Amino acid sequence: FTVPPNVLAVLEGEAAVQSGCVACHAVGRPNEDGSIGSCTQCHARHQASVALARQPRTCGQCHMGPDHSQMEIYEESKHGVIFEAMESEMNLGAPPDELGVEDMPVPTCSTCHMSGLEGAEVTHDVSARLSWYLFAPVSERRPTYQQGQAEMQAICNICHTSSQTESFYESAEAVIRDTNAKVSAAQALVDSLYAEGLLT
Repeated sequence: FTVPPNVLAVLEGEAAVQSGCVACHAVGRPNEDGSIGSCTQCHARHQASVALARQPRTCGQCHMGPDHSQMEIYEESKHGVIFEAMESEMNLGAPPDELGVEDMPVPTCSTCHMSGLEGAEVTHDVSARLSWYLFAPVSERRPTYQQGQAEMQAICNICHTSSQTESFYESAEAVIRDTNAKVSAAQALVDSLYAEGLLT
């Protein structure tokens, strides 16, 4: 797990900033003993519950709000709506390396980002199947762009046709390109206003 430089800068900043940011951003940081992360952030302290870690709300403890609204996006997505309706029928406690679509016919965050669904490799690196850094004003491809996209698409293809997955990714990539172009143009305009002394 690699902490992006701009996030690391925040983590190493003032104590007041750290107290608000570290609770979430230190989840995957290396520990002094060489281990990585904090199990209790997702699994609870007194019972290492896989079912708890698979709950969208567990991820939503950090991934919510205006600056990283993944929880709200999930809840309003088709997957989130179906999960809300079918949660009682799901086997959220199934062993990670034995998890099948009969256990979880609709995914949660961990199903796609971490699970061994239908024999996929189990991982605790939640960024392994990602292809973009989306937190910056102008998004950048991750160094593992191709691999991350291929691995996530393989997870999507367990439940969806490859043509549907490809169509989704084409649309998502178009949104990223369009957003990057608009944000870059806006930043250039603001920078020029600063350069001309019209903004202070």
